[in-house]
Amino acid sequence: MTESPPLVSVVMPTHNSVSHGFLRPAIESVLGQTWRNLELIIVDDGSVDGTPDFVRQEYASDARIKLFELEHVNQANARNYGVAHSSGRYIAFLDSDDTWKPEKLERCLLKFEEGPVPFSGLLFHPMDTIDETGTIRKTRAAQTRPLAYTELLEHNPIACSSVVVPKQILENAGPMRLDPPCSEDYDLWLRVAVEYPVLWLGEVLGASRVHQGNVSRKTDLMEQAELTVIGERLRLLTNREADRIRARHLSSFARMRFGNNDFAGFQKHYATLRSLGHVDWPLRIRYALSLMPCILRMTRRAP
Repeated sequence: MTESPPLVSVVMPTHNSVSHGFLRPAIESVLGQTWRNLELIIVDDGSVDGTPDFVRQEYASDARIKLFELEHVNQANARNYGVAHSSGRYIAFLDSDDTWKPEKLERCLLKFEEGPVPFSGLLFHPMDTIDETGTIRKTRAAQTRPLAYTELLEHNPIACSSVVVPKQILENAGPMRLDPPCSEDYDLWLRVAVEYPVLWLGEVLGASRVHQGNVSRKTDLMEQAELTVIGERLRLLTNREADRIRARHLSSFARMRFGNNDFAGFQKHYATLRSLGHVDWPLRIRYALSLMPCILRMTRRAP
């Protein structure tokens, strides 16, 4: 008798997702998977825009969908609840404004279920960046390779919507922390990476949507949360190594601030990097460019 393929539990937190207009494409991208043995666990985090009603009205006939409604806390709490109420051997996360390609789960499960030495750890893949209309704004490519804990500590390339992991590993690692609220997934990936291998699958199998509702989610809070997460680990390293890793994160923040024309934020990070002695030439050039608006204003005021 042929064994049936393992069940995959897809955990999707929602919060006022109907008002953004992206919930239906996210759900449809799960239901359209070529890997058919799945359940979609939608955990609503206290929506006030009718998101739970939308799910019930539009998908009541699909037995694969399970809807849970919680009081508003945050996404981490919703994801933890979804994992706790899942039945699958594997857990996959998908945010309610992101989408998957139809073959996403099948391509990932091949790594876990086939081959002479099946993979057992956390698997993720690159995600395209799309805008509100679904137009691809950035394509991310990668080669299939392991991601070491030390590399993950320097930089987090793991989008939550790209992760597939055995449920047992998540149970062993423990739930996502509720605080800090913006880097709860990064903290979990680091905890998993201490004990289990992490594999970067070199196929773009989904898309992360950038829109007005998520593009500026309290940048200061997000950066501080990330520094808090790595800070707990950096205490175990030498001062020189800790400063190097902290500088990698600050450089990433600075580049993002510069790209968003937030020159004041960029200059703040640049000053910190100078104090650490970690300023490269690309950052020096950006710093000079960031001064141009101020110089132009002074020039216009000159008699």
